[in-house]
Amino acid sequence: MQWSLISPDSLPGAQHALLQSYGLAVRLADRWIAVPGPTGQQEDAGSSCPEIPTLELMLPDLEEKQTWSFLLRFLKKNLPALARFNLEYNFAPDALLEALGWKAHYRSREEWKQWADLDELSEELYLSHEFPLNVLRLWNRLQTEERTAWYELWEARSFKKNLIREIILYFHDLDSNRRQDCLSEAIQFSENWKARSGSFPAESVRDLVYGYRYPEIHSMQEEVFRLQKSLPSDRRFKVLIPEHLEAGSLDIQLKVGSVDDLDELLAILQDSGARQRIQEILSLVQ
Repeated sequence: MQWSLISPDSLPGAQHALLQSYGLAVRLADRWIAVPGPTGQQEDAGSSCPEIPTLELMLPDLEEKQTWSFLLRFLKKNLPALARFNLEYNFAPDALLEALGWKAHYRSREEWKQWADLDELSEELYLSHEFPLNVLRLWNRLQTEERTAWYELWEARSFKKNLIREIILYFHDLDSNRRQDCLSEAIQFSENWKARSGSFPAESVRDLVYGYRYPEIHSMQEEVFRLQKSLPSDRRFKVLIPEHLEAGSLDIQLKVGSVDDLDELLAILQDSGARQRIQEILSLVQ
C-alpha cells in the first residue's frame, strides 16, 4: 500500500473504475478501483485540485478490514457497486462486510451476492432511496419498461419513499396484464392532474395500485368511505377509518370544549341514523 499524487488529467483507464470516491483515487497496480466524481469523470478537478491523492493497493490489502474501514470514508455508499467489485476481483468479502458493519457469516455472504446481481435500474433506485435488499429484489424482477415508467412518474411527482415501497410490493404481485393496466392508469391519473392546482395526491396512486392487488378490500374501502361521508357533518366529531380495514375496531374522536359540546356530541351518537351508519362501518372492518 502506497500513496502518490497525480494530475487529474492523467487517469488512464479510469473510465473502467467500478466505484466513485470523494477526492481520492484508488488503484490496484495498473487497474483503477475508484476515481473522484461520477465514475470515469472528474468534476472540474483540474480547476480546483491540481493533483489527486492516489492510493495504490495490492490484492491482499482488499482482505484487510482496516483497508475498507479507511476507504469507506471516501467512497460513495453504493452497495451494488461494491458487491460487483468484490465479485469481479474475487477476494474474500468478510473484511469488507465487517467494515460495513455487517457480521460475516454464510447468510450475509449469500445476501452480498444478491446485491451484486442487481441491475443498473435497481442500483439507481438504491442510490436515490436506499431501499433494503428485499424491496430491491422485487423491483429487479420487473420489466425494464415498467420500472423506467414508474421511476419517471415518481421523480416527476416527488413521491415519498414509503409510498414507493408500498407500490413496489403491491405491483410486483400482479400478473403481467394487470401490471400493464395498473401502470397505464397510474400514468393517466398523473397526466390528468396537470391542469389542477394543489399538491399531487401521490397517495391516490398508491391506493390505485393497492386496489389492483386487493380488489375485494378496495371495494369494501369505497363502501366504508361512502358511509363515512353520510355521517353527521360536525367538526367536533370524527370516525377514523383504519388503513386497509385491518384493525377490527373503530376510533371515534370527539372534540369537547364544554358540557354543551359533550351533550350535543352524545346526541349525535344516539341519533338512529348515525348509529346505523357506524354499525355498518364496523361490520366492514371486523
